Amino acid sequence: MSHEFELIAKHFAPLGAIGDPNRFLVGQGDDCAVVNPDTRPMAFSIDTQVSGVHFFDNDTPEHIASRGFNSALSDLAAMAATPAFFTLALSLPKHCDDDWIAAYAMTLAKLAHQWQIPLIGGDTTTSPTLVQTFQVHGYVDQAPLTRSGAHLGDWVVVTGTLGDAAAALQCIKQGKIPADPLHRAFYFPEPQIAIAKAIAPFATACIDISDGLLADLGHLCHASGLGAQINAPSLPLSAEFMATVAPDNQLTTALTGGDDYQLCFTLPPQHWSQIAHLPLTPIGKITEQAGVTVLNANDQPIPMAKSGYQHR
Repeated sequence: MSHEFELIAKHFAPLGAIGDPNRFLVGQGDDCAVVNPDTRPMAFSIDTQVSGVHFFDNDTPEHIASRGFNSALSDLAAMAATPAFFTLALSLPKHCDDDWIAAYAMTLAKLAHQWQIPLIGGDTTTSPTLVQTFQVHGYVDQAPLTRSGAHLGDWVVVTGTLGDAAAALQCIKQGKIPADPLHRAFYFPEPQIAIAKAIAPFATACIDISDGLLADLGHLCHASGLGAQINAPSLPLSAEFMATVAPDNQLTTALTGGDDYQLCFTLPPQHWSQIAHLPLTPIGKITEQAGVTVLNANDQPIPMAKSGYQHR
């Protein structure tokens, strides 16, 4: 594997030239990057992924880069922030040779060009385990969406479909090849930036679904000092999900599987007509009683054994 500065110059320095160069007084190559002032508020988020925990040891560099980068951008989507630039800390074991790094960097370059955000700095080091840490920065052009703004009676709404990445993970663990939409949901999650921008004028609170809908909606409710009811029959499930996951495990997988990187937000019902054309599904409502309750078709509570992924 190349030495650190050779590695950076060859594979990662070109990512610093993406986007508007006038945004930076100093870019890559110095001890710090220096960003020119901007009157807009800025959102920051940092996300670390570890081999054997967030991805498999034998995953391709393309898959690892995409999971790391896109899941980090999903945090910006949750606040309706416009991606601006990012930094990367990469700890590499010896098996990650120059070919591996080239493929990893090429994937990052494609994604960075897609979002027009440059890599403005970071760090590389050797490590017994592959670890990637992305810090993403974005500009907020309106009042930021937060977890704490939900109101009693708001609808609970989600983007896309739920459980697809979790279904893919089940397949992979069983040695099976997941259907293409499930595979893409797990390895190439799509940050919901555009939809976040569209719902921002109307939504009262928002969170991205990374640890499972029950857990993340629970965080939103706790921050808002309220609770929620979810109607199980309303959950948006893809045909591939239903063909892959056993019927008696579909509800648990969709609610607690994690890695969706969709958005869950709250919305006053009177604003639904203004965003109903988007790929959104109302799945419940905000209530006064604390906690998240899941109801069946007869409006009876369904006991849930867990809420989602635990980081520790």
